[in-house]
Amino acid sequence: MVDKTRKTIMVHEKEKQKRMVCHLQYKGKHYYFGNLKVLTDNFGKEQLGVGYKSLANHFVNHSKFFNDHCIIIKGELVTSKRGI
Repeated sequence: MVDKTRKTIMVHEKEKQKRMVCHLQYKGKHYYFGNLKVLTDNFGKEQLGVGYKSLANHFVNHSKFFNDHCIIIKGELVTSKRGI
C-alpha cells in the first residue's frame, strides 16, 4: 500500500523554491530586489544613508535595517519550480 499523503507532501516540497528578496521602503514607496548589491546599485549611499558593505555586514546577524532614510527587510520569496 502506498502512503498517498506522504507522497503528496514530498511532491509539494520538491515544487517549492526559496529565493532571497530585499524589500526597501523609501519615501513612502516599496521596492523589491533580488539581493543587496542590486538594491545599492539602484539607490546610492546618499539616498539610503548607508552603503553596501555596511548593509552586508548588518544582515549577517539581522533581517531588518532602518534609519532616518529607509527601511530594508531581507526575507524569502517562496516560488514553485519551473516546468511543473
